Amino acid sequence: MVQAQGVAFHDSVAEKHFKKGKKAISTGLFKWSADYIEGSFEFEKAAKRFAQSGLEARALEAWLCYADCCEKNHEMSAAAEGLQEAAFCSTDVD
Repeated sequence: MVQAQGVAFHDSVAEKHFKKGKKAISTGLFKWSADYIEGSFEFEKAAKRFAQSGLEARALEAWLCYADCCEKNHEMSAAAEGLQEAAFCSTDVD
């Protein structure tokens, strides 16, 4: 959550994308393998929305999840892009 003129807010659309990404990469009783393609897609959308909303710490987390999914998909250039975006976010968070 971010404080804007005394009112706390968050980006619910970004949170939904982040939760969908987490769900896509999780496994369970009836889902035996993680879907890293869907996860990377959802994490990227969440990261962009968080960044637009000014939630840099959440954007950082989403970019790192995106990079992890891309790496597990053997998409190294996309993973590098995610890490680069995370680095830009981390300079804003500090």
